[in-house]
Amino acid sequence: LRKRTSTAEVVIVGLLAGCIVELTVAVLLHPLDTLKTRLQTQPDRAGGKLRFDRLFDGLLPVVSTVPLLSVFWAVKDVV
Repeated sequence: LRKRTSTAEVVIVGLLAGCIVELTVAVLLHPLDTLKTRLQTQPDRAGGKLRFDRLFDGLLPVVSTVPLLSVFWAVKDVV
């Protein structure tokens, strides 16, 4: 009953799934990582206020890695 999948189908589905996964991870975790970095670099953490502005600065370099990471997801099931 199981349909046979070709190598091309596995690669295409892996590429699409990898793109979705990596883009979601980048968009959701980048602001949290920015906040973590700000907390770690504050001179005095006791009285300072945490800034919640410009959380997505620097997201473009992170998103630019998505195509390469998608290739990993596409190839890992074939190899």
